[in-house]
Amino acid sequence: MEKFVWDGTAWVDADTPPGPTLVIGTNPQFRFVVTNTGNVTLSPVTLTDSVYNALIGAQCTIPASLLAGASFTCTITTTWTQGQHTNTATATGTFIDGNGNTQTPSDTDLAHYFGGGGMIGDFIWWDVNGNGIQDPGEPGIPGVTVTLAGYPPVVTDANGYYSFANLPAGTYLPTIPATEFLPGGPLFGFALSPVFQGPNPAVDSNGVPGPGGSAQAPVTIGAGQTDTTIDFGFVKPTNYALAKSAVTVGPVTPGSAVQFKITIANTGQTWIDMLPVVDTFDTTYLAYVSASVAPFSVVGGTITWLDVTGAGQLAPGASIDVFVNFIAVADTTLLPNSKTVNIAVVPQQGTMVDPDGPTGGIPPAPSPVPDKTAEDGIQIINPTGVALARAGLTVTAEGVQVSWDTADESAILGFNILRGGQAVNAELILAATPGARLGAAYTFVHAAATDTQGYALEIVGLDGRTKVIELGQP
Repeated sequence: MEKFVWDGTAWVDADTPPGPTLVIGTNPQFRFVVTNTGNVTLSPVTLTDSVYNALIGAQCTIPASLLAGASFTCTITTTWTQGQHTNTATATGTFIDGNGNTQTPSDTDLAHYFGGGGMIGDFIWWDVNGNGIQDPGEPGIPGVTVTLAGYPPVVTDANGYYSFANLPAGTYLPTIPATEFLPGGPLFGFALSPVFQGPNPAVDSNGVPGPGGSAQAPVTIGAGQTDTTIDFGFVKPTNYALAKSAVTVGPVTPGSAVQFKITIANTGQTWIDMLPVVDTFDTTYLAYVSASVAPFSVVGGTITWLDVTGAGQLAPGASIDVFVNFIAVADTTLLPNSKTVNIAVVPQQGTMVDPDGPTGGIPPAPSPVPDKTAEDGIQIINPTGVALARAGLTVTAEGVQVSWDTADESAILGFNILRGGQAVNAELILAATPGARLGAAYTFVHAAATDTQGYALEIVGLDGRTKVIELGQP
């Protein structure tokens, strides 16, 4: 006995799995060929099947007897089933000799096919950076309903995957209904990513706007074809603003308390799940004391917070303030704008954002926003010195010209130009506005010397104390 399966082009003796693949919409056909290989007539003859007995009886005529060397054929058509299919046929004949002895020879044969219709899918994801490509770390969106005409709707799993299986060849339109974008829906606030970005269709987005606010992605498959590149990417704006300001009004004197405020405002539509901040300052002029949010570390002039939100999240539209306290250390007169500047940074690395908040099912992902930077400064004035706006040396035809500008002469009597520790001016250069919080511009020319000693500006206070500012060599 031999049993065959029709694969669409030929009869296949599929004794071992999986056998031919038959797609949905194909009615499987089996052919049974029974041959009497003996030298006597068999009567009666039976043909049974482990699955299709009823169809054999309905669709085939089994002869009452089978002559030696003769054969008969039975062909049946059945209903397609999904997955691996196996059935076994058995043919039996009977021979009774003249003495009444009976023999019942039989033979069996297996047949297999695999019910594998076409499939489409398969990924709906949060396109964090909005580039239309499935980048590493961008999570799937769970709980999204997808419909397909003529088939039950499916819902994306915990990782954002969906599929429709056992499809015949044809054109399909998987659709995300408009209700998924309404408040309370898994895609509320999301917009479609740009489509067909990059050279790899396996990681791009196929979704386009559909009727009534839906999203859809047309696809055509052949018989038994699987296309798992029918993906939908969705974006949600992420952004935040960083501001840095000196709470303390300057100028201040060394030893004074100085406070800065760092403000981060969530100006996007996603939650900020992890919010690191790095604040840098110059230890020459400021000494760190404390902060309203305890930092992870303070190393030299760098203060680091891993997450200023604590265990919470910064919701869209919300903001957070971090106050940082210092002690003023040294005069900043010679710095640009006479201020020491603190710089705050919200780094992209380490910042995590969440599109649906603490109760949603989409996990946080790395922020797509580049580093944010903000700065402000504070002026520190030593009351026994001078607030210098500028000081420098210039070589002229007459000699070395020493120039300096003051911003505050409230504690100043005058100046000396030093070279090798000795004054090169014959008498004290008096301040233009001694005792006043006013500034002035000064120029002194010293005939060029043959040695390479540098210059310094000595500031003489009204109280008799002095301060020396090195100017270097011209």
